Amino acid sequence: MELYDEESYAKVQSLEEEQKRKEAKGNLSPYKVIARDALMSWNGMSEEEATKVVRESTNEQLESQVYAEGSIDYALKGMQKFAQSNFPKMFGEEPDIQLISDERLQQLKQAVMDGPADADIFATVKGALHIRVSGAFDSRENKDVTNEFILDVLSSVHDGWVKDNQKKFFARDKKYQHMPIELIGWDEAKSDLLFVGPILSAMGIEYDMEKLESAYDNRVKDFFKNRGIREIDDLQGKIVRGASFYPALEGQDDVIQALQDPQFVSESVIPSIKSKGIGADKSAMSRIDRWKERGSKLQTAKARKQELEQKARTIGEAERLIDEKENETKNID
Repeated sequence: MELYDEESYAKVQSLEEEQKRKEAKGNLSPYKVIARDALMSWNGMSEEEATKVVRESTNEQLESQVYAEGSIDYALKGMQKFAQSNFPKMFGEEPDIQLISDERLQQLKQAVMDGPADADIFATVKGALHIRVSGAFDSRENKDVTNEFILDVLSSVHDGWVKDNQKKFFARDKKYQHMPIELIGWDEAKSDLLFVGPILSAMGIEYDMEKLESAYDNRVKDFFKNRGIREIDDLQGKIVRGASFYPALEGQDDVIQALQDPQFVSESVIPSIKSKGIGADKSAMSRIDRWKERGSKLQTAKARKQELEQKARTIGEAERLIDEKENETKNID
């Protein structure tokens, strides 16, 4: 009985401590949660150390260490864009107004930066996104595009990074990072959840990491399929088109000029994508392989169908000729 009491007491203490941690985190604005997580990830601080730093620092002081505000801006812009483009997909018609106005976006930015973490604007913006639609609404089917929404926001953050880091293209051997999110691999893509996750949490938007990765794999497969790409080497003819292939490169004349050289793309960009980008993402590449295998089987089936149809036509033609000959013979008789 004594052992049971000790175990129960320990569990209660653990739950109380966990609750205190949650309450402490809840007192931080989403920006300070981002800054805390960045300090832990990049500077090796413990959660306690990082929390102390963000509590005792202004946003300006933190920004000089974590450089997060630019990524936050791109994330919020991505949400605004998604709301507008998602509405017709969910309801079959264009919205009459801008669902997340610039004014609301500014209010959202202020709440992200300064709090409170439960500001009404978070719920307001979440409602405008329409990421879930119940079947009870106007007899439409249930729809949930949470994963698609998050991937679009991550893509917006990544595109913003590409726009702001032109010099890094030539300074580092990481050319794959300057390609669309579908070519950088899941490990790279999900790293921007550091900036997006705390905002989603404040909005009450939950997600499952495994399902989100699966949605990313499917997005990559569709990227290859819709562009007629079967192998990574096939990307060369696309990448040389520069901004017409990847709009985030618009205005980066030096980068675009380099990408117009097929040899440069072949020797510097494609190998980077293969070894460090999507080519190193076994899960996504497996999804692509399954798509190609199904495509091959479908082509084989179609070819076999055409072959059988041709045989049927040939047999039909032969039978017709036989019938004609038999009729001619009868007429002679």
